[in-house]
Amino acid sequence: MRWFSRLHSWLRAEPGDRASAPQQLTFYPGPLPEVPADNFRRRFLRAVAQSDQNQQVVVVELDPTVRIMVLPTRDDGEVQSGLGPQIDNAIHGLESGGRVLSSLTWSALRDARPGFSPSFADWAGNLAPLFDGGIGMVFFVDLEGIVEGAVRAAQHYGFTPTYDEDNVRLVVRDERYCAHIGVHALLAEALWTGRGPHAVISRRGRGLPSEFRAFLAFEKSLERRFPDVSFLVENDHILAHEKSGAVSRIDYRHACASIRARGMSIDNWLSRIVLWDLAHQAGDPHLQLKSPVYSRAFDDRMVRDQGPYAVLMARQTESGRTEPVPRFDDEPVDRFAHYEDEAKRQSGFIRYQAHAFVIEDGEGFAVGLVGDKIASVALSPHWVAGVLEQLTAHAGDVTVSARSEDALLIRSATLSHDALDGAERFLKALSDDLLDDGSDELSYSVTVTLPVTPAGLFELELVDGDYFRVRFAAEEADGSHPGRAHHLRALAFQSLGRFARAGKAYEKAIRSDRSNGAAFLAYGQMLVERGDAERAEGVLEAATVRLPENAEAQNALGLALSLRGQVAAASSAFESAVRLDPTEAAFLINLGKSYSDGHQYHRAQACLERALSMVPDSAEAHAVMAVVCLRTGDPGGARRHAREALLEAPEDQSVRQLLSALENDPDE
Repeated sequence: MRWFSRLHSWLRAEPGDRASAPQQLTFYPGPLPEVPADNFRRRFLRAVAQSDQNQQVVVVELDPTVRIMVLPTRDDGEVQSGLGPQIDNAIHGLESGGRVLSSLTWSALRDARPGFSPSFADWAGNLAPLFDGGIGMVFFVDLEGIVEGAVRAAQHYGFTPTYDEDNVRLVVRDERYCAHIGVHALLAEALWTGRGPHAVISRRGRGLPSEFRAFLAFEKSLERRFPDVSFLVENDHILAHEKSGAVSRIDYRHACASIRARGMSIDNWLSRIVLWDLAHQAGDPHLQLKSPVYSRAFDDRMVRDQGPYAVLMARQTESGRTEPVPRFDDEPVDRFAHYEDEAKRQSGFIRYQAHAFVIEDGEGFAVGLVGDKIASVALSPHWVAGVLEQLTAHAGDVTVSARSEDALLIRSATLSHDALDGAERFLKALSDDLLDDGSDELSYSVTVTLPVTPAGLFELELVDGDYFRVRFAAEEADGSHPGRAHHLRALAFQSLGRFARAGKAYEKAIRSDRSNGAAFLAYGQMLVERGDAERAEGVLEAATVRLPENAEAQNALGLALSLRGQVAAASSAFESAVRLDPTEAAFLINLGKSYSDGHQYHRAQACLERALSMVPDSAEAHAVMAVVCLRTGDPGGARRHAREALLEAPEDQSVRQLLSALENDPDE
């Protein structure tokens, strides 16, 4: 996640589209100026309270490296309108300090869920709801000043740090070991805990000598724990040479951080693991909820059989790929407990992908999730809170039930029995349609109290309610109208992005009823969207025969022909679409583009002018018109339409390139 943006990105453009330029940074001449944690927190809370009370923009210097701008928001969380001049004045004033500042929003920091204590929920008191989305906050940070303060703190204890600009961290070395100080982590802790940079940097500096002593103690403990292995400190890791000839790397910083978090001695920590656990850095430790058959089928994996379910210890990479942790002969009896502790410590880094639905019934609710190993969310209340944070507002107790390894239901105690039955039906239908090979069943249910701090990284795709309506209509039509049932099932698959299964269902629908023009049309449109123009052409030709007065069918056929480079035939199909429905601007735009592709620029211009009279904000129409104007010798018109297109679709790279070429034309 990119937290920071340069300050000038917040500035409004000056007359003539010129943004004010930030000035050059000036380092502090000495250590970071002292601002005690209590003073930093007090200024922070005063700024928030003042903005909320007066409903005005408030700018306060929290310390010489951090200033805050607090913005009153509406009920929907958006910044109140009419505050533009106040914001501009505040930001321009910030630039006069002579340093380049970076900006960071509180919402970005909150979404990153830093694991530092205490969090704002503990120290903000009755203002905590404002921090949780009730008010807008932007920090303007002198990152270089914070770096300089950290450098001075390390130098004070006899170290000579260097700055790794690529990774935004200080690298601190003694004769053999290396410590890292993450600048972003320093700032995140300073803001999240309300202590401020000075207090956090001072504590980090004081801890450096003991950190290096811990590295040495860890190396000596390794030698005692694994006497048959030779260890060599090299650069920023320890090399482990086994008698078998195997060589592996050990990240001693990561290990020492885990030991500190556990609060146990190094020897006790090492006694719970095998060398593989240190050397194999395949990803973050992760607990998975599994079917009980797993523990019987894979007894060489680290899995705990709990009767109706099993818990597997695995590692998850950044891409989300998981690898089970293997068992070893004569391994420590509490090795699973070690991994369980590590999994909880690093739970915030675990990533899940799933389809989701929400059912609300008065004050009750149910959330259903279907995705790869999504049932494992039930093993941590923090993961449950992370899911609900994105889907519904709730606090207190919820019941979490896993129906399989890939299906999970979360519900409130106030959910009615009828709504629960509906949620169970939704979950089964979604599981059947999303899981090609099924999923091992298990029985797991637990009631948890939602914690204040959620964890986990979730990519959730909310399922549209129309999917369930169509899906259940297909079930009802199954016996009496098989062709219609296949058609509806195809639409349901398509709405989930299951295009291969949708295609097979469309083909079954067509075979069941060759007169079903709607099935031919829907199938052809899906093929066009998927870029399969060759197959789409034949399907859509059949659709136009069965639906001769359907403008959508003619338009879809035109798109398929365009993809195949058959410009004249595409224009003919688009002409038919416009004739059948002259009020649809999209058909006119497609016809205008087709005329332009065929070098019929004046006919294209006429179509596009008609379209723009209907939809003056159409980025596509303006983009095509820009090309037409350029081809007809009107660079001014081309520039104007390209600007309009870019205004409506700022991410369109083709329009951006066209406008850039027009703006840089030396003849204009």
